[in-house]
Amino acid sequence: MNDPIKLVQQEFARLSKGYARELPKRVLDMETALQQFLAAPIAGETMDKLRRQVHQLKGSGATFGFGDITRVARTFEALLDALARQAAPPSPEQRAQLSRLTTELRTLAERARRSA
Repeated sequence: MNDPIKLVQQEFARLSKGYARELPKRVLDMETALQQFLAAPIAGETMDKLRRQVHQLKGSGATFGFGDITRVARTFEALLDALARQAAPPSPEQRAQLSRLTTELRTLAERARRSA
């Protein structure tokens, strides 16, 4: 007879590996939304799409045990919230921070994919 806890742990491990394999694509999609936002940096549909994708990375990273993804996405989300409140295009410093956070997410996603 199979241990139900072991079965749940095995299923979670399978789901976590699948998530890790998908992470680079999720980050790429987020990066595309970021480029669209930076091309026309106004609060609107592109900002909403970007915020939604970053928020999903934050939550799903925590769910599947990728705390570093969650940590970086949380910082990214806070920056996006600040940009939405300032109602002005991102400053050069904010653009640089968005770029750094994107690079960090890309690196973490690739590392997770390789470990899956």
